[in-house]
Amino acid sequence: MTADRRISIGGITDKPVHWHCASDPVEAEAVHPVQMVHLHVGAEEDHDGKSFRIIHLDMIGAELMVYREVITPASHGRARHD
Repeated sequence: MTADRRISIGGITDKPVHWHCASDPVEAEAVHPVQMVHLHVGAEEDHDGKSFRIIHLDMIGAELMVYREVITPASHGRARHD
């Protein structure tokens, strides 16, 4: 995965907070752990005109990593068969 979004705040410079996979329609984002109660594997969300399905949640240090699969309009609501 390649970092495509970084932040610089309060003594932290160029910290990666969002990644995307070049070979699969998967993205990852570091979020505050308090959001864990609002995020559920399998839930679908819309952001910036795209639809996503949460496929995995993982605590890494003090950050909650949210892994999302991009859902194309043709596959929206259907199970993937790979």
